[in-house]
Amino acid sequence: MSYDSGARPIKATVGRAARFVDPVYEYSWDIRQRIETKFDIPSGFGASELGSLEGSLQVSVPDGCADRTVRWEIAVDGSPFRSGQVRWVHAYDVEIDVPVHSRPRTVTIKADWDGGAESCPSFALTWRDPEIFMRADPNFMHPDFYP
Repeated sequence: MSYDSGARPIKATVGRAARFVDPVYEYSWDIRQRIETKFDIPSGFGASELGSLEGSLQVSVPDGCADRTVRWEIAVDGSPFRSGQVRWVHAYDVEIDVPVHSRPRTVTIKADWDGGAESCPSFALTWRDPEIFMRADPNFMHPDFYP
């Protein structure tokens, strides 16, 4: 995935690449009111119509701000895909591993909260290792697969 538009996150490499292993990236935002960020997925990515969106999302609010509600949503190709909200905790982690039933072109993340005032100026949102994994097509070796 690569950044396309909206609130630009800070991209960091948190795991080094090896010979046959991709690096692990995380995207972070310092959110005062709300954000919306769109990522593109390469058009030639995957040879299947079944896959999954994976990664982990972390929400962290400052001390004294746990009474504020944080809302987040992930959309695939413009359709809501996974969402949640959290309140009364300082840090919240959610693992994302949700099936995708087509070849997605975009992934959008949105987040907002009830803060943004002087006492609670912003919260942190981190999306670690967001990836789309397309599964192998079981018909790959089937003779009817080829014209």
